[in-house]
Amino acid sequence: MRIVERRFRANSLAWTLAWATGALGAVACANGVDAGQREVTGSGSSGAFLTSGAGGSLDGTGSAGTAGSTGGNTGMATTGTGGEAGARASGGASGSGGSGGSPGSAGSGGSGPAASTQLPFHDDFEDGDPNGWMASIDAEQMPLGKWSIVADGATKVYEEQQATSDPSWAVGGDYRWTDQHLEAKVKVVSGFPDTLVMLVVRFTSFKTYCFLEVRSNQMKIRVKVDGSTTDVGTYKFPTALVDGTWYTVGISAKGSTIAAYFAGAQVAMGSNSSVTAGGIALTATDGVVAFDDVAVTAP
Repeated sequence: MRIVERRFRANSLAWTLAWATGALGAVACANGVDAGQREVTGSGSSGAFLTSGAGGSLDGTGSAGTAGSTGGNTGMATTGTGGEAGARASGGASGSGGSGGSPGSAGSGGSGPAASTQLPFHDDFEDGDPNGWMASIDAEQMPLGKWSIVADGATKVYEEQQATSDPSWAVGGDYRWTDQHLEAKVKVVSGFPDTLVMLVVRFTSFKTYCFLEVRSNQMKIRVKVDGSTTDVGTYKFPTALVDGTWYTVGISAKGSTIAAYFAGAQVAMGSNSSVTAGGIALTATDGVVAFDDVAVTAP
């Protein structure tokens, strides 16, 4: 807290307002002087009293005045005579301005290449670097699963190598993406018919996003908002999906329209406007699952 004391001078009159205990004290006025009054509380039979020594002006030097007299039993305040004002001192010379500081040096960049978040976005993992993905976590952002780039024949893929009973996540993309079409090649290495795979768009948090839920017998378009899930559309496979086979699946969100794709063809569609923007994510539950050629384009 900053306390500012202001003294007002008019026609060489200095005014000081003082309060004695229990009552309003005297207002002292001294011609040509600065009053140096101080409130003091008495005790016993002498009651409260006000003493005044006269000080010099704030900016000069004067001799101390005599002390004021002490109040009587009634506790009234009396004011001593003020001392003479000291001579006014002249102001000091103005100081010169300080020189400006030198500019700070630029910070060094982080290691590793920056992941592109512009559309179109594509990751085939051939560089062996999962840069741009936050992976091997659960919905509470605690460690879960083991996502790694591994060889699959002559190519490289992004694989969740541990079967987990809860979804293990790999999150990427840009939270500013609005309309988007996510497509990926997916292979369940082991785990069908129990394995659940999710392709997520408009990911804003682990409780709010749009997603395609892929099981061995069907796909569902679903939307989760603050942890509550709504079904938007369903597609049942004519033949159940099996382990060890690559399938191309996708989900698009354009405005309030959300669509599911299988083998490049649209197979289901619905409408939901609850989530309008966000990044992407991949998840795997109850199985070892590989992903390749993850692509995001504007629908």
